[in-house]
Amino acid sequence: MNKLIVKNIFADFFSQKSRLLIGAITYYVILSFVPALIVANKFFLLINCDFSNTLISKTGNLETPLSLLIILFVTIYLTSKIFNLFSNKNNRFLATIKSFLWTALFIVELVIFIALFSIENLLLQLLFQSIILLLFLSEILAIRFKKISFIGIVSSAIFSIVISCFIYTFEIISPHIFDYENYYSYLAPLFLIILEIYIIINLIYLNLVFVKNFQCFSSIKVIKM
Repeated sequence: MNKLIVKNIFADFFSQKSRLLIGAITYYVILSFVPALIVANKFFLLINCDFSNTLISKTGNLETPLSLLIILFVTIYLTSKIFNLFSNKNNRFLATIKSFLWTALFIVELVIFIALFSIENLLLQLLFQSIILLLFLSEILAIRFKKISFIGIVSSAIFSIVISCFIYTFEIISPHIFDYENYYSYLAPLFLIILEIYIIINLIYLNLVFVKNFQCFSSIKVIKM
């Protein structure tokens, strides 16, 4: 049974449909990434906290209410596309409304996640960021499966820790492993962020596939002859 579950997990994860879905999700994440960071950065500026990201250091002139409102709308619209792709679209209108609500929650979680980088204790930082990621992964499962099972909570907890450790490790070692500046020059940081996003999306989707297969096989009753 365990071999069959693992076989189905790999089959689902590497299927053409899954690859296209991961590609589409990654595309919308990349599009929404910069405006989402701008929104988060502006929030920190409003509460007099300096968490400015280097990618958005040149957006200081976007101070008018109209420009901020446009950025917020673009962020919500693009991010809602991500949640729409995860959802089972039984009712397209209802799925769209829900995706906007999930987006609002995601922006709050993103702000908290970024703020947690200020914690000097690494273990506490990873712990609290893993909790935020656990909430996010649980939301994805709730969107996809309508309810969260015990398997989903355990799996999401494991994957949230893996993703948190990956983000920290990737940020530390990537400049030393890849001699990327010789190839991408000033675009190197952007390239690394796109690569990081793609790997994280794969980990999130792997969690989804993992839970789906375990829920499916755990519901099968074995009849003893």
